[in-house]
Amino acid sequence: MSDKRILVFSTVIVFIFRIFSFLLGYFRDVLVTRNFGASHLTDAWYIASNVPEFLFKFLMFGAFGASFFPVFIDLISQKKEEEGWRIASSVINFFGLVLAGASIIGIIFSNQLVYVFAPGFNANTHHLAVGLTRLLLSVLAFMGINGLLIGIYRSYFNFVVPGACSLLVPLSIIVSIVLFSKTFGVYALAWGTIAGFLLSFFVLVVFLGNKINFYKFIIDFRNPQVRRIYLLMLPLIGAEIIGKGISVVDQMFASTLPTGSVTSLFLANRIVGVPVEFFSMTFATVIFPFLSYNTALKNKEEFKSNLLLTIKLSLLMLIPSLVGIVIFGQKLIRIIFEHGKFTAYDARVTYVALFYLSLGLIVYGLKPILTRCFYAMQKNWIIFKFEIIGFSLNIVLDYILMKYMGLGGIALATSIVTLITVSYLVKSLKKEIEINLLAISPFILKVLFAAFVMGLVGYFSDNLVVKFFNIDLLINQLFYLVILIVLNVIVFFGVLFLIKVEEVKLVWQVLKKNIFQKVTA
Repeated sequence: MSDKRILVFSTVIVFIFRIFSFLLGYFRDVLVTRNFGASHLTDAWYIASNVPEFLFKFLMFGAFGASFFPVFIDLISQKKEEEGWRIASSVINFFGLVLAGASIIGIIFSNQLVYVFAPGFNANTHHLAVGLTRLLLSVLAFMGINGLLIGIYRSYFNFVVPGACSLLVPLSIIVSIVLFSKTFGVYALAWGTIAGFLLSFFVLVVFLGNKINFYKFIIDFRNPQVRRIYLLMLPLIGAEIIGKGISVVDQMFASTLPTGSVTSLFLANRIVGVPVEFFSMTFATVIFPFLSYNTALKNKEEFKSNLLLTIKLSLLMLIPSLVGIVIFGQKLIRIIFEHGKFTAYDARVTYVALFYLSLGLIVYGLKPILTRCFYAMQKNWIIFKFEIIGFSLNIVLDYILMKYMGLGGIALATSIVTLITVSYLVKSLKKEIEINLLAISPFILKVLFAAFVMGLVGYFSDNLVVKFFNIDLLINQLFYLVILIVLNVIVFFGVLFLIKVEEVKLVWQVLKKNIFQKVTA
């Protein structure tokens, strides 16, 4: 296959695994809300589940990974695989020890950590969050090592094993809820998380195969490539901490609002995150090693070509997703979450947050793709400036808008900040590689037209069904929702085919040749 076809094929593979991962993830969230509602139990859980991720950022894990993988790819592209693995071994060993130490310290000071994340919690919710945090921090080192191993797989353009591992954590949580929620309550979520990460580690190590022979139990600080990684990671240390800090600030403000606000904001972010994770993060995951190889081989034109194709494919999914969320968001929340202890009032509050978050969906979806460009080019100071701007604006806008709009103000602040900061990234990118993003304007207009037609068909179809049919049972509602989504997808891509969008034809050709023909052979 050509480079573009390889990129599209890899994207399809990652996308398939993300579909299963998100189906499991949302089934998990449905079980959580059905069993525990939007209550102090779920508020405590969602805060506790964020602590390990924040510690990754604070301990430079994300910054180190973003700096390490371009160097690793550079070495293996030059046929220096053994040297690349020597560096990888040093990285894995060093950060395994650092995260193990951080795990112990975090467990000791978990009371203070939870207070920082949610100062508005009452004593009961705070105590519960502390207990959950201590459990999750016990596997902090495995979380970090898994992330490094997944990055190594992707450096070899192996997206299958990482994709399979992405299913293990939500699957383990689901099993734990079903089997142990009545016995352990909300703690069943933490035990399921622990089991999932341990199982993922086992799978990642086993499927390394002969590559595991390259691994050495060493920590080599004198290697010049290791020093190069440290220099690259310096600006990303603050960027990763500040970037995660934006969501932490949102949660801190939300924790001062009525009980359940943290949960409603989390669920709204989850829904908006579906197209971002399904599509944008899929494209960003796949494009990163491609752009890193283009940079290592100094192929500037191929770099721009791959980037433009990825942006087009991302917009192809994000624009109709925005239309769908605006029109059907409230129905989606009610059908999926409004059961058991999750009330109609909880659904309304969640939809308010969802609506304002969705206003920034397109630029939010472009963010991971653009940041991967600067990681691949090793222009990490630009990312640091980007996060500083976003963090500062977010605090100010959260404080102002929350006074007048409550939880909706926090969500709107996120959308405004994302729009401003992504505009800064686009301007910086044009300066670095002289890319003309206006060249994709005709493509964007075609996608907007198809999304508009899709929205009209979906809106009137929904009104007709509501007017003439009575859909009360949950199973019927879910079936109706699936039919509605399928109808919108068919209309959208049907219009794109009629107006001859080349990128849609390219995806279809790759699917037909490499997926459908192999399945039916």
